[in-house]
Amino acid sequence: MVHVVLAGVDGERMEMEADAMQTIHELKLRVAQRCPVPAECQRLVLDTAVLGDSEQLAKHIPDGDETLTLTLVVSFDEVQRSLAKGDKAARISSLRALARVGSTRGGAEASIELIGACVGDPDPSVRRTATQVLLQVAGRGHAGAVKSVCAHLKSGDAVVRAAGVLALPQVAERGDQDAVAALCARLEDRDPEVRRLALAMLPALAALGDSVAAAAVTARLKDPSPDVRWAVVEALPRVLGKGDPRGLAAVQEHLASADLGTKVRAVQMLPLVAEQGSPEALAVLLDCVHDESYLVVVHALEVLPQLAMPGDPRAVAAARALLQESGASGHVQRAARRALELIAA
Repeated sequence: MVHVVLAGVDGERMEMEADAMQTIHELKLRVAQRCPVPAECQRLVLDTAVLGDSEQLAKHIPDGDETLTLTLVVSFDEVQRSLAKGDKAARISSLRALARVGSTRGGAEASIELIGACVGDPDPSVRRTATQVLLQVAGRGHAGAVKSVCAHLKSGDAVVRAAGVLALPQVAERGDQDAVAALCARLEDRDPEVRRLALAMLPALAALGDSVAAAAVTARLKDPSPDVRWAVVEALPRVLGKGDPRGLAAVQEHLASADLGTKVRAVQMLPLVAEQGSPEALAVLLDCVHDESYLVVVHALEVLPQLAMPGDPRAVAAARALLQESGASGHVQRAARRALELIAA
């Protein structure tokens, strides 16, 4: 047996008994059980020589001595190689190693930089792990973590930009103006999916009523992508606040569509963007009650009790008129009867 003394560069010491035939790698595994530095981040140094993993302790025990004194140095070299060239499993393992060493004194900053670079990894499972580990090590609002994620927003690869968009609200504090500006810039991205994701993530990052976010979102009302335009409608009440006239204007844009599905979805969005009792929103909805498509009419009647105040005479009159209309379909009459019951209650 040999008495092993490990001295850290920060002055901390660790002592243990070990079999002289143990390898350096086996010793590292034992060390990793007692401290947060994983084996792949350890370098064991004797005098000035870095010991190889396959070497046995017996080779380095001084003659007539039963004590081996080594210096434990934290190194990121092996982890960096794995993150750059390893397969998916190796990259995930290295990220988890960084999560451990990131909790050590002086290990956080280097870990954050390496982890942040992996937020844009080509593999989605590696990206998810990197984002989780980054938040674990850095915590929300860490300037270095936010900077590393923002760097991905400028990548030439749309997948990497999208990964940055998804990660930014998780690592940045809500209301961080630099982060909000970086995410708003992606609303102009050449890739429609990146624009859509940025719209979906922006309400989680921007404070309610944020003028920069509001201007950026409303500027996309005429986006060429229908999916992006819908993302605008869904984002507006969460960015502007319910009741802002720009939200109603966005819905009206979609109500003018010739596509039936778009009109139905726009009707369903009305109570999300307008306050109950809003005369402007109610007027828009009552126009939908007279639409030529019975599907639009049915959905408008379903929404009517959410938007009209109880007993509102215009809403009551519209529902009664449809209930009494001889040519109305059974679907419309049932919806009108239900709306009337709820409004008149």
